[in-house]
Amino acid sequence: DLTSLRTELDPKVRTLPYARFPLALVALRQGELVVADMLLRDCPPRDDGSHLYFLAITNLQRSDALAIAVAEAAFRRLQAEYPTSPYALYAAHFAAQIAIAIAK
Repeated sequence: DLTSLRTELDPKVRTLPYARFPLALVALRQGELVVADMLLRDCPPRDDGSHLYFLAITNLQRSDALAIAVAEAAFRRLQAEYPTSPYALYAAHFAAQIAIAIAK
């Protein structure tokens, strides 16, 4: 379970860049959106752009305007930088919807 994963992971491993992505997913799953956001912003890029997809999803769940803008920017980057990724399939559409919502 998620608690076991967190407690059993060696503290030294937690500080390594490659650990940030899975730890961010754990934080997201547990509803720790600020922690997930921080980890996703600092994790190394993933070949499929999933770091940007999950950064966007994390920030869509937050309520402040800055977070929504971060989500829009992450979806736009995902579409631009990883156009063949399955995560990018609807990224441009999501970004456009967010931009419309922000403009209202």
